[in-house]
Amino acid sequence: MRRFPASRTSLRAQSGSSINTFAKMKKIVLTIASLLLAASCWAAPYSDDLKKCLVESTSKRDTVILVRWLSKALLAHPEVKDLAAIPSAKATQIDKDFARYVERLLGENCSAPFANVMRYENPDAIRQSFEFLGQVAMKEMMDNGQVQEAVSGVLKQLDMEKIGKAILLNF
Repeated sequence: MRRFPASRTSLRAQSGSSINTFAKMKKIVLTIASLLLAASCWAAPYSDDLKKCLVESTSKRDTVILVRWLSKALLAHPEVKDLAAIPSAKATQIDKDFARYVERLLGENCSAPFANVMRYENPDAIRQSFEFLGQVAMKEMMDNGQVQEAVSGVLKQLDMEKIGKAILLNF
């Protein structure tokens, strides 16, 4: 047997309480979403500070250390390993130089921004900060005349007519 509420007043009371519950839940969800968004907005300054500090604390000599280490790491890939062989002692020295550089950056020069990122942001922000540093270092290396000459060697091999057609067809 189906039971019905005793009166319309009790029906309104029940529907009113479910509307109130829904409204309260909506407020809670909006509050949580606002806090999450605000946290992500607050987080950006710490990684920005770390990026700035890493770049400002990197000398030309440090840039060479960074790029030598990156080059050593990339040359370990099986597909490009045949391009250069780095003697074991040299590889160890490259690792040591890079380790001292990173220790100086994170342990001394940029210790406060590093700690803030670790405390308030996603640890992935550390990786992103070093990626940014790598991009700055690569740009600095690419500005070298000899590097530009080596890179421009590919221009002799490009079919510029083919590239021009591709641009015109997709413009």
